[in-house]
Amino acid sequence: MIMSVVGIFIVLVAGLLVWLSRGFFSAFLHLLCTLIAGAIAFAAWEPLAYILLDKGGTGWLGSAAWGLALALPFAVALILLRVIVDQTIRANVQFVHAVDMVGGAICGSAAGLIAAGIMMISVGSLRLPTDFWSGTRLAYGTNGSIEHDSSVFFPADKIVSALYGHLSLTTFSIGTPLAVQYPDLADVPTSLRMSFGEGRARNTIRPADFQVRGRFTVGGSGQTLDSLLSDRWVPAPQKATDVNGERYPANSRIEGFVITFNAGAKEKGDGKVAIGGSQIRLVIAKPDPSDAERFEDPMVVYPIAASCQAEAATPQAARFRFDGRDIFLAGVGGASEATFAFEFVVPADYVPVSLYVKNVRHDVIGGAGGAPRKMATAAERDMAIATGALIGGSFSPGATAGGAPGGDLDSSQAERLGSGTAWREAPPGLVFSNLLPFTIQLGTQGGLEVDTDNGNIITYGEHTFDPEQIKNTRGIDRKLQVQKLMTTADTSTVFVDVSLGQRMSLLGQAAAAVDQVVPPLLRDINGQIYEPIGFIYEDATKLVVRFKPGEPIRSLSQLAQSGASITRSRSDQKLKLIFRINKGVPLQSFGLGNKILAEFNPPYLPNN
Repeated sequence: MIMSVVGIFIVLVAGLLVWLSRGFFSAFLHLLCTLIAGAIAFAAWEPLAYILLDKGGTGWLGSAAWGLALALPFAVALILLRVIVDQTIRANVQFVHAVDMVGGAICGSAAGLIAAGIMMISVGSLRLPTDFWSGTRLAYGTNGSIEHDSSVFFPADKIVSALYGHLSLTTFSIGTPLAVQYPDLADVPTSLRMSFGEGRARNTIRPADFQVRGRFTVGGSGQTLDSLLSDRWVPAPQKATDVNGERYPANSRIEGFVITFNAGAKEKGDGKVAIGGSQIRLVIAKPDPSDAERFEDPMVVYPIAASCQAEAATPQAARFRFDGRDIFLAGVGGASEATFAFEFVVPADYVPVSLYVKNVRHDVIGGAGGAPRKMATAAERDMAIATGALIGGSFSPGATAGGAPGGDLDSSQAERLGSGTAWREAPPGLVFSNLLPFTIQLGTQGGLEVDTDNGNIITYGEHTFDPEQIKNTRGIDRKLQVQKLMTTADTSTVFVDVSLGQRMSLLGQAAAAVDQVVPPLLRDINGQIYEPIGFIYEDATKLVVRFKPGEPIRSLSQLAQSGASITRSRSDQKLKLIFRINKGVPLQSFGLGNKILAEFNPPYLPNN
């Protein structure tokens, strides 16, 4: 409602209050400037958004990237074009008064309509509540499928999307036309805002935060769509529908994509990847029989299901349907990566063109990934899921998923911790606990965010303390004590002491030759890797606490940039890395990238 009212207001102001009295010729020139400025804005939209995402990360700039990347080029281009036109054409052309009035109103309103449409798309693409200003164009159907919603009664965004989509095929024709890449452009803002928590979770990610590891198809000769929409976990066929609420053709197939999200895609709070059905979309189209590089009748389909690891304690996967409202899948445990296999229903005469992950585009036609893996039946797909061959398999030989270290592990210089018998105490330098080794007084936590409603738990942040300030907290009232780090039901918090002289030190001989771009990693017996989500650094002058589950340490150089650099020349430095690992899974080793610094023999788990 409000979004439509604002759009109407912009059109009325432009058409009646501004350009009605300035004449047909001036209003016509302004319309041309607005039209060209819009074309420039849409041309710059994706490239500029990727730049802002890279610079902004998980901060406000990253969350606003898709909105700013459209609004800013439009505003700048319009201002510059107006200046050029005003300096070039200094005199107005007078028509009959009635023509000036009517022509000015029409051209002014048209320019206002373009501005209103771009405003609606830009504002809607910000990290805002799902129903912000009642500007939703998508909704959940009764079967959980993503469908068009008509709650926005003033369709300036749809008109502008259709206008520039048409121009991208004609006057402003390019190799990747807007009409093909964004056939339902007006729906995109809503799809971004349909995140976990009614829009509170992240609305987008950076291109480097995920990798499309491969494709697969399900369906073959004699297979009906209903047979493909059932699985071993829920035998009844899923009642999936397209964005128009209609059933897919009976001869449709399933197109699947395996996507690995790395640590950069995690949410700030619980440090997990959270993804809903609206945030992944696939653009499909019919190939043009006269031109292999052109497509006809593009449309958007949303996933009907996804497969992923079901529990933190075991690597076994399961298939989950998007068959209800607000279904979001999350990475389990504390692993640095989370892999999902998304499934889409595609009619027989359509092919995938582009895959969008929180609006970051991956080109399917001509993109990486190679030929899809073909599975004839749902049973074959289900077997691949259950055995780990689907989300754990290698689709692209030699590729490294999600930025994880690839290649063989090197344990030639590793410390062997343990005697091969059951552990009676923890390996030296390893502590399982969600308690800081000191107490912070409430009110002095600085940049650390503290949940005072649940026992003064540190949820996020970073702060530098004076060591003397920490020493003076002994004996303070329990209600003022801040010591706990936030954890989740399926994770455990682990401290690893990497200071000089420790068995897992970053200053040992094995670590000396390691490149600074690799991260410190814990590995468990299931092969899961964990990057540090924080650290405690202490020297004679300062004590730094960093705890950011959604922004893990990705390299040794990042540690140094965060003020946690240690050296052999200073004996007063101490550094403990903070990890969050899958609960109940024994740890196998600690290392830097593929270089193992310490192996636990046997693998360690408290109370083993």
